Amino acid sequence: MRPVWPRRRYQAALAIDKHVGRPLCGILYLGRRFFLRKRKPPLPDERVTKVLVVKMWGMGSIVLATPLIEEIHRRYPNARVDFLSLQENFPILGLYPGIDRILTIDLSRGIPLFLVHTVRTLLRLRRERYDLLLDLEFFTRFSSILSRLTKARWTHGFSARDQ
Repeated sequence: MRPVWPRRRYQAALAIDKHVGRPLCGILYLGRRFFLRKRKPPLPDERVTKVLVVKMWGMGSIVLATPLIEEIHRRYPNARVDFLSLQENFPILGLYPGIDRILTIDLSRGIPLFLVHTVRTLLRLRRERYDLLLDLEFFTRFSSILSRLTKARWTHGFSARDQ
C-alpha cells in the first residue's frame, strides 16, 4: 500500500498556492504596472534562441503539449527548448526528442525543501535570460509567479481571474 504523505504534500502546496498565490500575483501585477518600464517588443522569430515551456501539474497536459513543442521548433528553428516541471513528470518529459533540456522542481521531500529548490531554480532561470516563456499551467498561480520572476523577455500564459 502506498503511503499517504506525497498526496498531503501536494494538497498542502495547492492550499498555499490558493491562499498565498493570489496576493503575490497582485503584488507582482502592481509592481509591473507602476514601477517597471514598458514591456520590450518581441524579437523577430529568427532571433529567438532560448524558449522555456512551463507546466507543473498534470502529465496528461504535458502529453497534449506535443504539437506545441513541434511548432516551437518549426517557428524558431535556432532556439533551444527547455521545459520546467515537477520532478515527478521527468520520466514523461524524457520521451520528447524536441525538448533540449528538462528542468525540474522536487515537491516530494516537503514544502520547505520545495521552496529552497524553487529559489535555486529561479536563480538559474534568471541567468538564462529566456527570449520566450510559455506558461501552460492553468491549475495554479505558482507558475505565473515563477514566470514573472524569471525575467524572460516575452511571456505568454493562462489567466485565472475567477480562482
